[in-house]
Amino acid sequence: MSHLARAALALALTAWAAGASAQIPRPFALQTWEPASPGDPFFAVPGAQVPAHLVPSAGLALSWAADPLVLRVDGQPVPGGRIVHRQFQGFLQGGLGFAGRVLFDAGLPVALYQSGSRPIPDLPQVASTGLGDLRLGARAALPPLGWAATAAQLDLWLPTGSRDAFTTDGAVRVGLKSMAGGRIGPVEVGGSFGLLYRSQRDLAVTHVGTGLTWSAGAAWCQGPWRIGPELFGRFQFQGTETSPAEVLLGGHWTRGAIVTGVAVGTQLDKAPGAAPFRLLATVGWRPEAKAAIPEPEPVPAPAPPPEAAPMPEPPPPAAPEPAPEPAPAAPPPVLAEPPPPPPEPVPPPAPLVKLTAEKIEILSSVQFETDRDVIRPESEPVLREVAAVFAAHPELTRVRIEGHTDSQGGVEHNTALSARRALAVKAWLVAHGIDAGRLETAGYGPSRPIDTNATKEGRARNRRVEFTIL
Repeated sequence: MSHLARAALALALTAWAAGASAQIPRPFALQTWEPASPGDPFFAVPGAQVPAHLVPSAGLALSWAADPLVLRVDGQPVPGGRIVHRQFQGFLQGGLGFAGRVLFDAGLPVALYQSGSRPIPDLPQVASTGLGDLRLGARAALPPLGWAATAAQLDLWLPTGSRDAFTTDGAVRVGLKSMAGGRIGPVEVGGSFGLLYRSQRDLAVTHVGTGLTWSAGAAWCQGPWRIGPELFGRFQFQGTETSPAEVLLGGHWTRGAIVTGVAVGTQLDKAPGAAPFRLLATVGWRPEAKAAIPEPEPVPAPAPPPEAAPMPEPPPPAAPEPAPEPAPAAPPPVLAEPPPPPPEPVPPPAPLVKLTAEKIEILSSVQFETDRDVIRPESEPVLREVAAVFAAHPELTRVRIEGHTDSQGGVEHNTALSARRALAVKAWLVAHGIDAGRLETAGYGPSRPIDTNATKEGRARNRRVEFTIL
């Protein structure tokens, strides 16, 4: 380091120390980006959907960040002040749905490679590798707001990380947030807002403490692709200069139960934790619920043809009879009746499905077992015609299967039931040759009635499955 740089660094440290408390500065959990749960539609925005009962999920996320922690004076970087210059982290994730209402998930960050300088003697140089704080989370589905699904999530970070790797505060952190999301035509939107509680310290390098967390995103959906921007950050009560914020632009590709994604991002401010360049790569696995599909009834085998009866032996020749007397004159012939007319052709059965510009409209409802997601056998003809429409129209690359219920029973129970029934229909179609990537599901419960719930007939119409072309 040149003499000029040393002098600038000394002045910077003097100015920094003048505004810092007397305690020894310590590392802290620097990572700003927390990956969304596997199967969620965005990178940083947590989803509001909850998987069906005992549906698992797993994922791996990678983050490369440049200069997430740089010593600055009056907004300008100090020579030799890159405390964390390069940061490459991985996140191991897993989750499990319960009762169609709660998602339990966990995430473990691991610092795979890091580098940086040590401009402050009391602050250790960043470790090249180390574990992060184990996160345990629980997400509960809430009643939908119109077209948007809603949920609330509680996160708990246990201090399992390494302080020298800047992956822990050395104390428990607690986060509580609410989120909402849904689709408007081809656009999927989502957002979250919450509170992060953590120990408050003046670390000389920066302030950390309790603050608000936020995120928002939108994505254009086309077939298996989903592309769009996201914003995320944290507002700490100590001030905006300590509140990191970033923007991402990325895309996801879905194939069956596998979702992969790549995104690039940059900082919106120069607060610690916000990186001027960030590269993300994710892969997640969340299978759909497997619905019970009725087995086809066995067709009885045709009966074998009966054995031919033995031919009777010819009778012995009879004795010659005397010549008969001449018969009387025959009566005049009777004209035969004309043959009956051929039977009229039987008209073909009426179609059960009609294709329009917006829907695959079914003219006969899909029937389920009472309060269950098991499809009744009498619904197979209409589902076979739906499958035939998909087979005849490969241009139908994205169709949403929507489940609806009447108003009897609790809203949360009915919403979860309608989601499971939509998944059951999807599972039936996939089992009969339709690509799962062409199908999406949503459960709206009683929120979108098409008839009154005051009569038995109206409730029957409201209990339905719809196929919306996206």
